[in-house]
Amino acid sequence: MQLVEANKLDLDTDINQYLSSSSNHRIFHPQYPSYPITLRQLLSHSASIGINEETYLTFMQIGDTALARLSLTDACYTYLDNPSNWLPISPGTVSLYSNVGNALTGLVVERVAQMPYEHVSIYPAGLLRMSAKSLSLFLRMLIRNGSPLLHSRSIAEMRQIVDGVVPYQNTNFTSTDLSDPLISFGLGLIWEERRDGRRFLGHGGVMPAATHSMLINAHSTIGVIVLTNGDVSVTNEDSIKIMYTLEKIRMLSKMLDVGYFIRVVELGLRHRFSEQKKKNLWVESVTHGYCGLSDVDTNWHMNNARYLREADFSRFTFILNTGLWDTIKARRKKEPHASLLVSAIQIQYRQSVLRGDRFSFIARLVGWDERAFYISQSMILDKNQETACCLLARIAVSPRTLSPQMLVADLGYGLIESPPLPPEVQNFKDNYRLSVTTVKSKL
Repeated sequence: MQLVEANKLDLDTDINQYLSSSSNHRIFHPQYPSYPITLRQLLSHSASIGINEETYLTFMQIGDTALARLSLTDACYTYLDNPSNWLPISPGTVSLYSNVGNALTGLVVERVAQMPYEHVSIYPAGLLRMSAKSLSLFLRMLIRNGSPLLHSRSIAEMRQIVDGVVPYQNTNFTSTDLSDPLISFGLGLIWEERRDGRRFLGHGGVMPAATHSMLINAHSTIGVIVLTNGDVSVTNEDSIKIMYTLEKIRMLSKMLDVGYFIRVVELGLRHRFSEQKKKNLWVESVTHGYCGLSDVDTNWHMNNARYLREADFSRFTFILNTGLWDTIKARRKKEPHASLLVSAIQIQYRQSVLRGDRFSFIARLVGWDERAFYISQSMILDKNQETACCLLARIAVSPRTLSPQMLVADLGYGLIESPPLPPEVQNFKDNYRLSVTTVKSKL
């Protein structure tokens, strides 16, 4: 509707006028080729596009490369080139909800805006990480009669039920549920009329394992958003079985989470066969990582646990490269419990890490005191070389009969003193001691 307000689109123009500039492939009803297909028909689901569930399922592909394998153009043309996917009635006569009709509308927007649809709508609206709160911004826009995105005339047209269109009678499905609402279509919005006369305007969505709804009342005074992981495609009993099965899989994967140890072994082998032979206490250690699907949270950002795990791998590599690991192993001949333990971490997040992002984790020694080493770490994104997060870690030497100074001496540096700790590290150190003192006072 923003493109309509900008006079770049007309709701009653044949969509082929917008598509033909970049393709000679025409969209038309095979039985009624002279009837134009318009945006008004697509938005009101009255373009006589039928439903083919088997073809729909082929569009639901798994994996990061799904969009690359099937574009919006290919999906629309593949579906609509099949004559059996059209209703046996002329466009503009009956209404039947069509996901392909929505997709075709998106394709027209793509061509007119001259950019991928996700850049026109999905990314700016935050639809990849939508919450009920953020979706409410769109709902408020409807309640406020379009402000601040659309003119009130556009909202009035979206709310208006398209004239001359009757619901398509699907002979393959009949409902005996008296609670089913009566459905009619505006432009991109759906009117539901309950048997008691109440009317609601909005839109819903159903996918495997997800059922959502966004509605406002007829007078636009109140709105409701419901986002659930409920599944209406199977019975409640089946959904419960699926839930318990997934829980068992989750527990099993937790018990068999050997990925951490595999990575540690990999880093150890990589260090052993690396070109660096001479240990250097001041060397910067670099590890590389990737944010996969299992690493993201509900906002599709890298989850906090993954940040900390990658930081752990970075510190382990640092301990290997500096030779501290070798000195600890040597000390264990006399001190069986000699070890290096992370006793405190301070972390600051600066930029989101998204699924698919690659990064480097850099660790370097800042200095030491009588009990611990202090390490500075930073995660650098490959795509823009910006810092995603930075950490300070306090690595304590155990047992107390050992000290960082002794390990430094074991490395061949002699009895050298630590460089002065920067102010931020000194503050970190002081806060740690204050925290320890506070906890002990309460015991």
